[in-house]
Amino acid sequence: METGTEVADTLRKNIPPEREMIDRDKHGAILELSKQGTPKKAIARMLGADIKTVRRVLSSTEWRPYKRNGPGKRILVGFEKFLTQRAGEVGSTGGSCSVNSAAWGTPAGTMS
Repeated sequence: METGTEVADTLRKNIPPEREMIDRDKHGAILELSKQGTPKKAIARMLGADIKTVRRVLSSTEWRPYKRNGPGKRILVGFEKFLTQRAGEVGSTGGSCSVNSAAWGTPAGTMS
């Protein structure tokens, strides 16, 4: 059976740096190290995870993949028609088009 250090070294070698979220392998390593009696703080240090992450893994019943929340609702959605009309009334030259398109979630120059 592998020791805690060997498990940690194997995981560090096989996980690319941009994937720091807890995957199935790291989740299993946390559970295995905990069963061996390794303290939570040591597990976190060995696997390069936060202690709160280790606690969360140990308190959960099963592994669940991490899901990011989608982009939130844009604040100007629903006001496109009014703002486009108002921009014409005040003589806008379209200089704020990139700001407006970012707020509306549309590419610049495609608003009508």
